[in-house]
Amino acid sequence: MTSKKVTVPVDSSAELTPAEIKEAIEAFDTATVLRLGKAAGYFSRGLDMEANDLLHEAVLRSLTEDRTCPRQVPVATFLWNTMRSIRSAALKERRLNPVESVDPTSQDNVIIEAEHPDPSPEDHFINADAVNRLIREMESLFEDDEDAQLLLVGLFQGMTRKEIQTECNLSDTQYDTIRKRIRRKLDERYPEGWKS
Repeated sequence: MTSKKVTVPVDSSAELTPAEIKEAIEAFDTATVLRLGKAAGYFSRGLDMEANDLLHEAVLRSLTEDRTCPRQVPVATFLWNTMRSIRSAALKERRLNPVESVDPTSQDNVIIEAEHPDPSPEDHFINADAVNRLIREMESLFEDDEDAQLLLVGLFQGMTRKEIQTECNLSDTQYDTIRKRIRRKLDERYPEGWKS
């Protein structure tokens, strides 16, 4: 389930050039393309953007040097992180600048804020800083395991087991195997549990 290794010319810069990124993308195997498509499906949920548009935007940003890919980071992981960043920025923008419209039932043209699918009431009680630290830690811990990352993204988004299995095309056995792998790694890293 790993993408093919692409040999790129040794360059003294710390980042890949757009040409090197393009070469790496063109060398992606089918499994890598499918995983990126699934990740785009996850990250596009709740956005005003389709999954393919999100993936294309991530590729565009990598090729136009809006974002730079460090040499030590696999290009597929870089694109995954770029999509996550685009999602994060879009959701932050939505919270900071809610959409306004005129109330059609008002004679005074009163401006109303459009409702957005905001977090559930329980989410408002969760310490956002602790959640962000947890997410960053999980990303770091599972940076070499895209299947675990996708499953964790689904869990963080509140998806059910069935939804995750459908989105990732996972059998019960595959899902359980990934969950066990996540649990083992978490138990090794945090034998006394996560401390926020």
